[in-house]
Amino acid sequence: MTLALTFDLPSVAQLAEHADTAAAHWLPSDSFTGPVLLLSGGSIGFWLTSNGLPHPPAPTGQPGRLDRPAVFADPCPPDLLPHIAPGCGREVLVEVFPLYEPTDRPLLTQLRAGVAAGHTAVTLRPGSNGLDITLGRRRHRTGGADTAGPRMSRLSCWPI
Repeated sequence: MTLALTFDLPSVAQLAEHADTAAAHWLPSDSFTGPVLLLSGGSIGFWLTSNGLPHPPAPTGQPGRLDRPAVFADPCPPDLLPHIAPGCGREVLVEVFPLYEPTDRPLLTQLRAGVAAGHTAVTLRPGSNGLDITLGRRRHRTGGADTAGPRMSRLSCWPI
């Protein structure tokens, strides 16, 4: 099963910039060094955080009890976690995304270029061959019963 998660690009880029400029970094293992984005999942869905230290406090109204800013997949049903990481409990670190990999086109460079080009969404597909990144713009729906403003594709978070 492959997971595809769509996030607000400017918010993800802001997290990445925080990780990149931080004085220190928390790392989940010795396998990683430097700035990374951390993808976690739990009962409130899937979210990204920066590993930069110190981290600013969580904004008022942020879901869950996280103690730092997070960007949540939009939309993403929380019931996918048991399929992605069975038996891991209520919250789990799913993936670590180093900002300077791959070396030929680093994640941080791709995020910056997407923001500069006016993209508003980033879809991340972690897999055995690395990370697949798709940049795009949010679609605006007009007419019909579902007109609550900007929305992501209805397939923005799904098992394949």
